[in-house]
Amino acid sequence: MSTPPLSPASSPEADAPQPGTPDSGASTVTVGGIAVAALVMGILAFLAGWIPIVGALFGITGLILGIIALVRRKGRGMGITAVILSTLAIIASVITTVLAITLLPLMLVSFANISDDVTDGIADQVVPPQIVETPCYGFDAPSGYINSQSAADQEACWTTLELRGELNENGEFTNTGEGDIFGSIYVEPVDSEIVASWGVGLGGDSDDLDAAVTYLADAYFSQLGTVTTLNEPMTIDGAAANITRLDNGAGPDTTNVVIATFSPSTYALESESETSEAKFWVITVATMDDDGDDILERMIDTWQWR
Repeated sequence: MSTPPLSPASSPEADAPQPGTPDSGASTVTVGGIAVAALVMGILAFLAGWIPIVGALFGITGLILGIIALVRRKGRGMGITAVILSTLAIIASVITTVLAITLLPLMLVSFANISDDVTDGIADQVVPPQIVETPCYGFDAPSGYINSQSAADQEACWTTLELRGELNENGEFTNTGEGDIFGSIYVEPVDSEIVASWGVGLGGDSDDLDAAVTYLADAYFSQLGTVTTLNEPMTIDGAAANITRLDNGAGPDTTNVVIATFSPSTYALESESETSEAKFWVITVATMDDDGDDILERMIDTWQWR
């Protein structure tokens, strides 16, 4: 008995895909997967759009996948949504990136200034300046400097402040109050008769001041170091003054300056042995550390003639 042939509808050849005919099931899965991936990346990009650079990276990826989904015409709705979300994310990320680049340096500077203010405030509380008072002037001096001037000389308007200590094996300074000098502030009134012997007038105007500084440049400043700046103008409590900066070869962090000035008034100075008058002053500031400019600035800002 022969077996009837299979009908065309149920034959294996009829069920199998014909050559040249696309496998519609596999194609749908591939294109749909791209559309879903585009939508996911678009959502991630939209959520991360406020993050500089990161949002743009997600957005570019989502935009590319969304365009591919639209070109293949599968998952069109998801593709359009992905393109819109990704585009918005890219725009937002570009804006935040520009703002970050622009504002970050300003924020860092502000933070540094705040940190410096806090540090300075703590330092001022822990180590307050000492106040120097004489019958002729007064000013704020750095704490830790020993006032080695006798009471009689201080009454005659001399000031001698010295920072003394020692260095350990690592080169770190320890303030012991004795030993080598690592910083000094000297204020010296110059007898008016001595100033007159230099050929300098005692009127205290700019010509007299320049003449006094010129004389001292050869007679005195050269003993302290090499003059790097001469006749740098300034004022001390309204009185004209000059700063001379010196290099004593001790290193780049050192400060070595001499201030020359005429006081507004002539002061009668009484010592144990004699009485004299002074209107011209020589102020010397020397430090081994890089705080010399701060010491000098505070001294000048707080200086008051009596």
